[in-house]
Amino acid sequence: MQVSSKISYRSLTAGTWWYIATFLLVVFPLLLFLVFQNAIYEWYLVRFVQPTLEADLGFTGGTLPVPWGETVFDTFAIVSVAPGGTFARAGVRPGDVPVGYVHGIRSSFLGHLQAARGHPVTLHFVKVDHFQSSNRRVREVSVLVPAGAPPN
Repeated sequence: MQVSSKISYRSLTAGTWWYIATFLLVVFPLLLFLVFQNAIYEWYLVRFVQPTLEADLGFTGGTLPVPWGETVFDTFAIVSVAPGGTFARAGVRPGDVPVGYVHGIRSSFLGHLQAARGHPVTLHFVKVDHFQSSNRRVREVSVLVPAGAPPN
């Protein structure tokens, strides 16, 4: 006598369906969020926080090529500064690269500015042309980050 181990979806109990639904709608998305937490946070900062900070402080962030030995890599930098804006008055110039951040320059820099809303903050920059120089000069700049509205 041969026993069939085939399970019919119609034979699953209501409790089993609740278990499957809970896993698919709660546990699985939570696991995805935990695994991709840094990428999701970076997306949030770039998509929603960066535009408000750029408008409030008068700068545009982007990537610039940085020579490093025989290779060139792209890094986050200040690509433009609005005349008369907060960054311009503080002495930040196009081509300045924020330094002193461990876990990604862009996300750490934006997170630092966002956390400083309504308070003065000290930032450190290196000119992109002097990035690999042995005597690169780190400039310290202090700005007051406006309180502003939360990002949309």
